[in-house]
Amino acid sequence: YKEPQIPAHYMSPLIQAYIEKETVARKNKAEEWRGWAEQQGVSVKVALDHQPGPIVNAIESQATSSSCDLIALISQADQFSVPLLGSVARQLVRTAPCPVWVTRLED
Repeated sequence: YKEPQIPAHYMSPLIQAYIEKETVARKNKAEEWRGWAEQQGVSVKVALDHQPGPIVNAIESQATSSSCDLIALISQADQFSVPLLGSVARQLVRTAPCPVWVTRLED
């Protein structure tokens, strides 16, 4: 998970509280998935990146430095956000230093 970087003049206590809550929730979910994967015999590393910059670059850098065998992620993009913002999953599939497994959560 990469924390969003918001310019100081846009940051408010409400936004900061939301980011902190979201960061904790995503880290807890990642740890839950890590526990499940390790029960299945898969070694997993969870990384939380606090540095500014594009998320794709951060994931690729972490995968390279850790000699990852696989990047697994959940696609959260929908038909409206992909044309406007792009898709992290699509970018990673094209440029990652190892295979990428993409899935979606059921609604």
